Amino acid sequence: MPDSAGNNDAFGKSGSQRSPMGYPQARVVAVAECSSHAVLNAVIGGFKDSERIVSDALDAHAGTGTLLLADRGLWGLARWHRLRDQGTHLLWRIERRKARRVQDVLSDGSYLARIEAN
Repeated sequence: MPDSAGNNDAFGKSGSQRSPMGYPQARVVAVAECSSHAVLNAVIGGFKDSERIVSDALDAHAGTGTLLLADRGLWGLARWHRLRDQGTHLLWRIERRKARRVQDVLSDGSYLARIEAN
């Protein structure tokens, strides 16, 4: 985004406080419809804001019957339960070390695993 004092204050830059680098950067997390790629909702945070925390505001968009696909950066047990309680169907990619109990290996080599909270 444009390098202005307002954008820098609102979003931040990479580097350090003493030596900021480049342009201010925003973190955008969006919910999009798979077939049309239409963005249904989005949240914009600052460069240093956690993708997981920024995306909390999008949980309300998913509801009964929605299939929500997410990458491993958005995994969280509390979020999983919150979305399941809303009637959302979930298909998430997670880190291998969290999926230790393989339940079924699929034909493409991917697998379904049980995740246990500890």
